[in-house]
Amino acid sequence: MVAEPVLRPFCRQQQNRSNWDSNQELTYYLTAKIIETMAKSNWGITSGFIGKLGNVVGFNWKGINLQRALIKSADPRTKKQLLQRAKFALTGKLASVLYEALYEGYRHEARELRSTQSGLFLKYNLANLSGTAEALTINFEALQLSKGILRGVSFGEPALNGTTVSIDITNTANTGRRVSLADRVYVCAFCPEEEESVCIAVGTRADSTVSLSIPSTWGTKRFYLYGFVIGASSYNEAMASKTSYIGAFGTASSNGSASTPGTDGNSGGSSTGSDTGNTGNTGNTGGSQSGGSSQGGSSTSSTPVLTISKTGNGSASVTAGGNMVNSGASIAEDTQVSITITPATGMTPSATINGNNVSLTEDSGTYSGSFAMPGTNATLMINTGSSGDGDTN
Repeated sequence: MVAEPVLRPFCRQQQNRSNWDSNQELTYYLTAKIIETMAKSNWGITSGFIGKLGNVVGFNWKGINLQRALIKSADPRTKKQLLQRAKFALTGKLASVLYEALYEGYRHEARELRSTQSGLFLKYNLANLSGTAEALTINFEALQLSKGILRGVSFGEPALNGTTVSIDITNTANTGRRVSLADRVYVCAFCPEEEESVCIAVGTRADSTVSLSIPSTWGTKRFYLYGFVIGASSYNEAMASKTSYIGAFGTASSNGSASTPGTDGNSGGSSTGSDTGNTGNTGNTGGSQSGGSSQGGSSTSSTPVLTISKTGNGSASVTAGGNMVNSGASIAEDTQVSITITPATGMTPSATINGNNVSLTEDSGTYSGSFAMPGTNATLMINTGSSGDGDTN
C-alpha cells in the first residue's frame, strides 16, 4: 500500500485558515509520507501475496503462489561458489544454443513437473561440466538433450557427405501402447565453435536410414551428433526417450588453431594431426588422417590398437575421445573409451576388455560403460545379449 499525498497548508503567522487574507504570506507545501511497498495481495489476507513481507518473499510461478525466505547473501566469492556460478552460466549458454532440441526433448517432462526445458537441461547436465571457474570442460558425449521413459532407437555409425549426415537406425522396441512406428526420430547437430545447433525430426521408427543437413558455414569445424525419439500416438504424445550420443565430425579448435591428434576419420571426413607425432588411422569410408611430424623429423606411432568383437542380435557403439571407433583403431593410453549397448529384447548385455569385465549401467533399456585404454594392444568383447556369431568390425 502507498500513502496518498497530503496537502498541508502552512502560514508563518497563523495556522487558522479562517483568518487568512490576501496580504499574508501563504506557502503550500505538498508533502507525501513515503511508505515502502512491502507486499501486495489482490485476493485478501488468506490468499497468496507478491512482494516482501518481513523476512518472507511471496511470488507467483506458473500460477502457483509460493513463498521463500528473504536471503541477504554476503557474497563470499569462494572458489566453490565461483565454480558453481561458472557452471550455471555455461549451462545456461548451452541451453540457449540448444533450445531448439530442448523444446522437444524436455517438453513432456517440463509439463509434468511444471518446470521449464532450460531448467531441466541444467538439472541433468550440470554434472557434465568439470574443471575450474576459469577453465571449464564439457563432456559432450554425456549431454542429455531429452529425458523420458519412451524406448529409443539404435543409431548406427554416421556418414558425412558434403553437408549431409546419413545415419542408419534400428527400432529395438516392440510396438505397443507406448511405442508406435509413427514415433518421430530427432537428430541434432551441435557446433560449439559456431555456437549453433540444428535439430529436426528426420524420420520415424519405421525408417531404416535418416539424414540431416548441416550449415555449410561449419566447414571442418567440429560438431557433435545426438538423437532421441518423441512419441506421436495418442498414448505417448510428446513423451521422449533419453538422448543417444551418435558421434562427431571435424576438428576441434584450441585457442584459434584447429588440431586434433590422429583418431579415426569418420565416413569421408579428413583430419590432420597437430605437431604431436601421432599418426592418424584410415577413416571409415574414404576418410583419412595424416599425423603431424614432431620436431626433428617424423615419428613412428606406437599407439595401442583396440580390437573390437561383437556378438548377439542387439547393437553397440564404441567411442573414444568423442569419436566413433571401429576395430583396429589406434587409441592413446589412458584415453577414456565409452560403450553404448542396446541389447536384444529381454537380454542382458556384457563387455570385457582383455578378459576383465566392464561395468555397465542401465537406463531406459540402454546400457553404457567405459574404461581407460591400456598401454598395450587390447581386445574388447561385447555381447549384446543373445548368442550369435562373432563380428569383428
